[in-house]
Amino acid sequence: MERENQNWIKNILLESLYIYRFLKLLCKDSDKLKSSSYFKQIKSLQKNPQRTLFYDRWCELLNYGNTDTFTMLSHIFKNGIPNGKRYIKTLHTHFTQNNGKQVSLEDLDKAYANSTFHYLTRLMLAYERYTDIESTLRHIENKIALENMNVLDYGCGISDFGLLCSYLGCRVSIADADPNKEKFSFWRYKERNLKVTRIQLITYREIPHLEDKFDLIIASELLEH
Repeated sequence: MERENQNWIKNILLESLYIYRFLKLLCKDSDKLKSSSYFKQIKSLQKNPQRTLFYDRWCELLNYGNTDTFTMLSHIFKNGIPNGKRYIKTLHTHFTQNNGKQVSLEDLDKAYANSTFHYLTRLMLAYERYTDIESTLRHIENKIALENMNVLDYGCGISDFGLLCSYLGCRVSIADADPNKEKFSFWRYKERNLKVTRIQLITYREIPHLEDKFDLIIASELLEH
């Protein structure tokens, strides 16, 4: 009983910490973001540059899902803070409820379809990827003009990397095994009037035939899986 109480208190404290960090991101841009050499470009990519990055992403997600703040808050209350362990745990349940049977492509399709809003919310509100590619882009800029680069964001997720590359002048293509995330990414490009090429993935287990050659292939949302 005492151990259960200790675990309960520990979980409450952890959830409170996640809430604090999440609210801080909504209210203030991080020092890491503000110190980025691409800070102005990242802010220009927002739907409303006057907002903080994560509050802008919050509004963008509501707009895409044609939903409201109450619905989003209800989702978070039920599943946890997007950057917290409880949220990750509930997201994983979509991919583990198979009663020990071998996972088929149909099972994977169903899991992705059922977890679309959950997955997009985490990708949009738990972290940003813009600053992660900064050192790579700076290195490339010393060798080749970004305007001459052909970039593939493979397993694009919400395509933060691709959006920044496109804004900087690269020719960007996107691909994702989950058609719902690819559709959302494509919508983000259209909302910003940025050009992008869509590459359709027929199956999860086959590498697609690529018509073009690419100077840079980004697979940040792919390799971790």
